[in-house]
Amino acid sequence: MKIWRLVMVAALGMTCGCIEFKPVLKLSRDGSGSLDISYSVTEQTVARFQAMRRLRERLDAGEKKTAPGQSDTYMQVFLDPTEKSLRSILKKYEANGVTVRKLKVDVRNVSREVTAKLEFRRLEDLAKCDLFQMYGFNLSRDDNGNYLFQRPAVRKPLPSDRDLSNEEHVKMLREVLAGFRIAFKAELPGRILASNATQQGGYSAVWVFDFNDDPRSFVAMQTVALQATFERTGLDLPDVSCRVGQQ
Repeated sequence: MKIWRLVMVAALGMTCGCIEFKPVLKLSRDGSGSLDISYSVTEQTVARFQAMRRLRERLDAGEKKTAPGQSDTYMQVFLDPTEKSLRSILKKYEANGVTVRKLKVDVRNVSREVTAKLEFRRLEDLAKCDLFQMYGFNLSRDDNGNYLFQRPAVRKPLPSDRDLSNEEHVKMLREVLAGFRIAFKAELPGRILASNATQQGGYSAVWVFDFNDDPRSFVAMQTVALQATFERTGLDLPDVSCRVGQQ
């Protein structure tokens, strides 16, 4: 492994704490819908990420590496958000029929709070956006003809993931990951029949990954597929498949 990769892995862990991310996907009966995104990131996290980025640039220059990849660009925008940088990414999705209805970055004393609302005419339009091709979702029929909504696992489990079952390792990470929380909510057009969500009721399901409650949630967020089966009655939605990166 190159030295900059070691640095990036360590630094990325440092930046993950004190982030709360709350996306809400609303899918209508005709296949249109919206994606509401809200998250906050502390200025301390922003400063750490900026230092990490400068270090990587110096290391890449020494190794004569090319420009950062797409995932690096998204990480940069996510962890150092401004309205200009976010809009530059979201604006290009309008070519896919995805409209930016709201985008705001409030700068507080100790954090930045981001709110955005995207609207799409068809679920498959949202699926074409490169961000969702990397971290997206699938919609298909199960054996009973009902719909299965799924966000596949981002990566396969690694041997190092077992370190989070060791209390000493968990203790070391608590200061780094304290405050890391993601709550993804899906509001679906049919009654939910089954899911592996943290919370489920009627037509909505919420998957919560909170390091303070469970240190293993940071790994589970990446290695567990999120899925919910909902009733097909009165619905005629197309199958949608996104390619999600696996390690």
